[in-house]
Amino acid sequence: MLFRSLRVYDLLTGTQRAAWKIPAELGDLRWGHVRVDDQVVVASVFSGDDLRRSRAGWDGNGGYYAKDRQLMRHLMCLDVRTGDMRWKVDAARGFVNHGFAMGGGRVYAVDLLGSGVVKGISTTDGSVPPNAEKGSIRAIDLATGRQLWRSEEHTSELQSPY
Repeated sequence: MLFRSLRVYDLLTGTQRAAWKIPAELGDLRWGHVRVDDQVVVASVFSGDDLRRSRAGWDGNGGYYAKDRQLMRHLMCLDVRTGDMRWKVDAARGFVNHGFAMGGGRVYAVDLLGSGVVKGISTTDGSVPPNAEKGSIRAIDLATGRQLWRSEEHTSELQSPY
């Protein structure tokens, strides 16, 4: 099963130390893109149903998996040592898979359905969320998951980084 485990390796030896799974009570969720610092791991998360509906699949560019064409429903923060979940934040529309960064005790995330995602959704089941083209940039407290601010200014100018 794709993207079910987030594997943790010892950087000196290359030995796998752990394989963290998303808690089953959260549903059929999979790991997306990951950011790591010395305290936490933050990852985008998507559902298995969205994966099937999006037709993301292999994009023909050397086997790279094209997760840019599906919804990223959540951001999750885990303790870097234990893998215990600290918080989960839900997207209003869909987090851009590679569209988040960490710094200064915050996570900055783009909550926007890019054209590739909208096209993938509309060609599979037709359920494009209302105002899909409108998005936001969100600042989230890294320690608590609490939203600090949200801006919808100029988000129509945002593009997916792909």
